Amino acid sequence: MTAAARHRRALGSLAGLAGVAICAACGSAYSQADNPTGGAEAGPAESSDNDATLSEAAATDALATDADGGSLDAAALSRCEALRGDSAAADFFCTDFDDAAVGPDGVPTGWTSVVNANNAGTIALLDDAGMDASRALDITVSAGAVLQQDTRLRVVLAPLNEANTYLHYQLDFDLRVVTMSGTYVELGALAFVAGSTSTNGIADYDVGGGSFALSHETNGGTPVRRVANDTAWHHAHVVLDLDSLGSYKRALSIDGLDVTEDLSEHPIPAAAGTELWIGVFGGNFGAGIVHAQFDNVVLRRRLM
Repeated sequence: MTAAARHRRALGSLAGLAGVAICAACGSAYSQADNPTGGAEAGPAESSDNDATLSEAAATDALATDADGGSLDAAALSRCEALRGDSAAADFFCTDFDDAAVGPDGVPTGWTSVVNANNAGTIALLDDAGMDASRALDITVSAGAVLQQDTRLRVVLAPLNEANTYLHYQLDFDLRVVTMSGTYVELGALAFVAGSTSTNGIADYDVGGGSFALSHETNGGTPVRRVANDTAWHHAHVVLDLDSLGSYKRALSIDGLDVTEDLSEHPIPAAAGTELWIGVFGGNFGAGIVHAQFDNVVLRRRLM
């Protein structure tokens, strides 16, 4: 089997609490991933794809060895390191789902756990389904009248400092919603867990007339600023910046469109755990199906 064939091998569908193989290396990601917004007034930074400078074609085709003794492209392994810059490993997470490794506990490489509650959804990695025909994370949830369906991957960042002392949190990811027939569902978020959980991210809404739209997560209402859910790939950008009052200004965008709307301050408890959630969660489904795909996930936080 060639290195390319090993790189593209399909993993199939994993249901229930079975693990999903995720690489710790990132492909197509964002050259401005650590560009602070300067607060909500400045608006979210528009991230750009830097594949032109970090593509496999432009890099030396050196080979590394994977856990099975197969060959991996060292160019792919270098992308997340290049994006990380001076971010400490505990303050940075990056994956494009292209290289597979499942731990003995069934948890994907780099992820803390798989959550699959209420009606179990299915989690898979699909070749040729992601951005630029790469591998994508694929999640499908079918629910009757179940509220709060929860099928997602979860990362918990190490609590090196109090959560409310970080100046900047940022999450970037690509997503597409293939099928949406629920009322509301969250798709990707920074989550702060301290007794109760506050999430800051992107959701899909029923906006009436049989139409659905992507916008900010919320506890209620229909968003004004939004992007049509057209089953195409979209880029989500989530930023929290510490302000002079000790709370956080939130800036959210989809494909560069500001969908923040809620300009209130967002406090984070000092003892909160900092987590990344990617999947289908927090939903008020009614009866329906949500089928979503994800690619190119980059999360970072910084103290300065």
